[in-house]
Amino acid sequence: MRVGECHAASNSADAHVEIYIHPELSDPMKVMEVLAHELCHAAVGLEAGHGPKFKAIANAIGLTGPMRSTVGSDAFKATVRPWINDLGPYPHAALTLGFKKQTTRMLKAKCPDCGYSIRLTAKWASLGLPTCNNGHAIPMIME
Repeated sequence: MRVGECHAASNSADAHVEIYIHPELSDPMKVMEVLAHELCHAAVGLEAGHGPKFKAIANAIGLTGPMRSTVGSDAFKATVRPWINDLGPYPHAALTLGFKKQTTRMLKAKCPDCGYSIRLTAKWASLGLPTCNNGHAIPMIME
């Protein structure tokens, strides 16, 4: 699940950068961390991705961790906590969207020698597993 998204102004009907925060989030601190992350994207431009420009601004405001999934440092939280307290209760309860994660119906088979893998249905697996496509004469195994 992506907890936040930043969309370019060029994709918006009113030419504004649009930020989306997933409605399952209800913890105000987590929401602030996600908002800060997405605002970094808005500030440096989406073309910067999670690269050096993004990292510089994210670190400067106290976001840490892998840049694709930043979290607030203790300093970030100390700065933001009074804002959360001043704003009062977050007027949002977590939504349970009811979407079931689709599980794959495909099974994974791999070569025990080189690790080459394929996906196939249970029907085809029941008829026998193929041999490795890398020239090994040994049958693949189910993972």
